[in-house]
Amino acid sequence: MSARVLPLRRPNGLRLLDLCCGAGGLSMGYYLAGFDVTGVDIAPQPNYPFPFIQADGLEYCAQHGHQYDLVHGSWPCERYATVTKWRGNPDSHPDLIGPGRQVMQATGRPWAIENVPETATAGLLRPDYLLCGTQFGLNVRRHRAIETSWGGGGDLVAPCWRSSTRASVLTPTPWAAPG
Repeated sequence: MSARVLPLRRPNGLRLLDLCCGAGGLSMGYYLAGFDVTGVDIAPQPNYPFPFIQADGLEYCAQHGHQYDLVHGSWPCERYATVTKWRGNPDSHPDLIGPGRQVMQATGRPWAIENVPETATAGLLRPDYLLCGTQFGLNVRRHRAIETSWGGGGDLVAPCWRSSTRASVLTPTPWAAPG
């Protein structure tokens, strides 16, 4: 955990497990919403601002996920991201969405999976929510589909700006949970 000073927030008393946490951008959002965040990633994250455990996310969740109030998984997206098709071979990246969903469901806790919109388009992830960095005041137009154990519902924040030509691809469509 880094020694940086974190912004003030109102704690909500809930513990969140952030699997495949990376550097902690998404974790910071949960922290600001009041959660006490613990991050897990298979790669070292020397600047991660919260308690961090270097471990395999699937294994850690199976052993400890039930100890948290909410489990979030940002399973690797390279297999499905359009950008990977022109940067490398998508098949060389792991497919952890299905196994991640299974291990998160087994915790008996509420869970959320975040990934690129292409996973929703392919029917691998139910897009209960579609979020974009611009919705949170960030100067980045990066869309993410979110599948939740509770099936979504309600508006989270104001919609992001996006061109109408892409809106039909990115607008969530209700359907049954995959797998």
